[in-house]
Amino acid sequence: MPGLYVHIPFCHKACHYCNFHFSTNLKTIHRTLGAIRKEAELQAEKFQDVSFTTLYFGGGTPSLLDLSDLSELFSVLRNLYVIYSVESTLEANPEDISSEKLEGWLEMGIDRLSIGIQTFNDAQLKIFNRNHTAAQARQCIDLAKSAGFSHFNLDLIFGFPGQTLKQWDDDLQKMLEIGPEHISVYALTREEGTAYDQLYKKGILDEVNESLVSDMFYLARERLTHAGYLHYEVSNYALPGHEARHNSGYWSGDLYLGLGPSAHSYAHDKRWWNFSNNALYEKTLFLNKKWYEEEILTNKNRFNEIIITGIRTSKGISIEKCKKFLDDEEFSDWYKKVEDLVKKGIFNLKADHLIINPEYLFISDTFALQLLI
Repeated sequence: MPGLYVHIPFCHKACHYCNFHFSTNLKTIHRTLGAIRKEAELQAEKFQDVSFTTLYFGGGTPSLLDLSDLSELFSVLRNLYVIYSVESTLEANPEDISSEKLEGWLEMGIDRLSIGIQTFNDAQLKIFNRNHTAAQARQCIDLAKSAGFSHFNLDLIFGFPGQTLKQWDDDLQKMLEIGPEHISVYALTREEGTAYDQLYKKGILDEVNESLVSDMFYLARERLTHAGYLHYEVSNYALPGHEARHNSGYWSGDLYLGLGPSAHSYAHDKRWWNFSNNALYEKTLFLNKKWYEEEILTNKNRFNEIIITGIRTSKGISIEKCKKFLDDEEFSDWYKKVEDLVKKGIFNLKADHLIINPEYLFISDTFALQLLI
């Protein structure tokens, strides 16, 4: 299921924990959008035989775009590419959601919203430097449902300084009361260079107890699976049949094209990523120069990616896929590791797939490292 991703690198303000590429200088939006349209034109010939089945506007904050700007970009993509979309997602923040925008998004063909709730705790939202309140979060969801949206993903973050297990349970309970078809839950990580990292280094925020974060991870799993959600990827839960198709393509190794500053792309044995600097991205495109870096993936690279992505999912790691990228001796040596980990109860083998025991899911990266070559 080939996917088309568009990165809109702008936000109203910087969330303290975020290390994605974005700018708060909204004066340059139209120049950047012009560069994205040009990149789309330049890439179109290479992908003329590809039918994209998912479309995803991420960021940044795509929902801050004026309807006219997003509509123009949407029209360009439709004219340049074959898009038989079974899922068109727009990332949105609560403060951007209005009746007018919701109506416009639906008319364009957006059928799924991914809304950054993060927490229903107003004090914590202020610490995160978020631009909305818990009340706005609930209101925007009601508004979206009234407008005709039925497909949602809602994000939550856990493991922030001072958060208790009870507070996390309250967030989960409030999320279940809303009952979206898809929920993403992310453990807060301290990324180098973020405001959160600086506050930690200054001693303003404390390091979070890893054992408590693990308890929060498994509490979410217990609450959400009991409510009927499938824990189909380490950070993602969905009601049956409502898994995120676009993101599932990443984990399955499907082809995808990314447009916009910092966007990544993958096709066959090649991966490339655009410059994570708006001005440089724009300048190189307008000068008809190369706006990205790239690498050719070796068999070892491709094997390791199967491990890294597969271990995170409920489907697990495909043994058959792994075997394609190893010679007989390499596969034999690697499979001995697999058998040992299965004997220890860390993994289960089901229908030629290696699936991590849920007990070890929170530390799955540790075992992924053991399986890399």
